[in-house]
Amino acid sequence: MFLRAERQVLHRLPQSGAIVFCVRQYIYAIRNIKEEGSGEAFAEAIDGLKLGNAPDIYYYKRAAEWGDAVKRYLRS
Repeated sequence: MFLRAERQVLHRLPQSGAIVFCVRQYIYAIRNIKEEGSGEAFAEAIDGLKLGNAPDIYYYKRAAEWGDAVKRYLRS
């Protein structure tokens, strides 16, 4: 299983004033996250999807389907 994250940045070009939208994707193996010692922090981040100002993001990202299994693996 893999974690896919995006970084989205807007840049305004100095001469034309046009806006450039840049997207960079990062893909990490869950196994590597655990091996690097960040498993517990990532498991807590999965739980954190239910909190804050957008608690529905947990369901939007379908964490209800994969979250428990990934957290068990990360904490094992």
